[in-house]
Amino acid sequence: MELSRRSFIQGAFASGVAAVAAGGVVGCGSSSTPSGDPTSSAATTGVHSWDVKPDSILDAEIVETVEADVVIVGSGFAGVCAAQSAAEEGATVVVIERTDQPQGRGLDIGTVGNKYQKAAGLDRYLDKQSLSEILAAWSCNKTNRSLVRVWLNRSAEAFEHLAAFMESEHGIAPVASVTASTSNYTASDINLRELPTPMKFGEGWFDADGNWIMVGVVNKVAQWAKDLGAEFRFNTTAEQLIREGEGPVTGVVASTSAGYVKFTAKKAVILATGDIGGNVEMLEAWAPLALRVDANVYTPAGMNTGDGLKMGLWIGAGLQKGFPAAMIHPLAVKGAGLFATESFFPSVNTNGERFYNERANVPGISNARLCQPGSSAWTIFDGDYQNKTLQVRPDNISIVGGQPLVSERTTATVEEELAKDNGTFFRADTLEELAGLIGADPAGLTASIDRYNELCKLGVDEDFYKPGALMTTVDTPPYYASWLNATALTIIYGLNCDAHSRVCDSSDQPIENLYAIGNVQGNFFADDYPFIAPGISHGRSLTFGHLLPKAILRGELLTDRA
Repeated sequence: MELSRRSFIQGAFASGVAAVAAGGVVGCGSSSTPSGDPTSSAATTGVHSWDVKPDSILDAEIVETVEADVVIVGSGFAGVCAAQSAAEEGATVVVIERTDQPQGRGLDIGTVGNKYQKAAGLDRYLDKQSLSEILAAWSCNKTNRSLVRVWLNRSAEAFEHLAAFMESEHGIAPVASVTASTSNYTASDINLRELPTPMKFGEGWFDADGNWIMVGVVNKVAQWAKDLGAEFRFNTTAEQLIREGEGPVTGVVASTSAGYVKFTAKKAVILATGDIGGNVEMLEAWAPLALRVDANVYTPAGMNTGDGLKMGLWIGAGLQKGFPAAMIHPLAVKGAGLFATESFFPSVNTNGERFYNERANVPGISNARLCQPGSSAWTIFDGDYQNKTLQVRPDNISIVGGQPLVSERTTATVEEELAKDNGTFFRADTLEELAGLIGADPAGLTASIDRYNELCKLGVDEDFYKPGALMTTVDTPPYYASWLNATALTIIYGLNCDAHSRVCDSSDQPIENLYAIGNVQGNFFADDYPFIAPGISHGRSLTFGHLLPKAILRGELLTDRA
């Protein structure tokens, strides 16, 4: 059931909204159509679009030249924060954005030790030393820990600056997000902890207009930047960085409906162009697992195409050292994904075999499924699921979002999913019949469930070592199968950046005047997105967006010390 490359965006953003309303799992991203032809020359020659530098756009083709101290490419959260910060320092600022408005998505901003966390007593869970070690472990030390330390040590400073504005100008105070469940702050397994890093500006997942909470934040920061004098150029697509030989980057050439515009930068060009999750060619080359997902829910569709990587590589920048960090979560887009983020019921593949310890972290759930035959897997539970759930989890609280695990809403969801008849949710009187419905081997499924029930009664998971207290039998008809979702939010892969957020070449030499923030900033994540610190993607966008322009304009290097 591998997702075809040309139908990568079958899960619509509206489906994601419905899933959240039903209590689905949501990370901190939000919808994207991948671009790029997988049958391009790269498939036969091995030459990718980023391997060949295009001819330089000539001055004769330029219809307008714009001068600024700082040119920022991209107006997502990182870009608008950088624009506000630079304008606050008194610099002339121009922001280039390929769409017609600033772009926001998601919910949380990850931060460590801000005054709001301290007031709520949450800072006791946020030991920087432990968090530094955990984050390094997630990437097996493929990240630049000095770069990460900037976020660890200074995210509170950046967040409090934003919070002061949101409170004074808009009357919106920050609150701790429900993304990190209090029941998981002290989980015995360190890889399953969800530390209370995430903060948000608003209640629920969406604002009164139906937008993700972060859409409103981004728009307000963008307006703040404009009020301070920053200029935004929308429907303006950056095409090439300007660099002579081994010299500094001096600007950007962008295309508009009127022709090419040259933007010259006296102090810096800051790339804030986002991730690569919407570019099939890049995913094939660097993150093929991401092509097997059910849906890509990045918004706006088709805008996260790795443009900053291409432009950087064309002028000599290097790529980050580690592999892409895929933010793939069991977000309920293809189906409800009931009990996917819990651990008491078994999951099986199309052979009917159980394949992992279901007590997995959020990305681990989806990754395990994507690595199964046909990238398919199901959660199996029975007709007594409500009582069995309460026996295992008497608090009835989900480990993600703190929602009730079973309720009248759960019962209604079961019937709604069955009524959809879309191939993601089934009910049958026997396991053999259920196997036929999900395309699994009947003998394999029966044997796996018999074995699981045996382990439950034994009280020890001898196969995958899940805690016996978190296991319950599947032996009361009817039987249910719920599709185990895998949904891409962003696929983070950036340029080679040093601890000061300077873009470097493949020999680690900084390229003068060129910087990267947000998801195009490499060496901050590698291999996977560490859900242990929810909101960290937005958190580092704010931290570097706020701090980097001030350091540049003051003639300093950005460091982890105020």
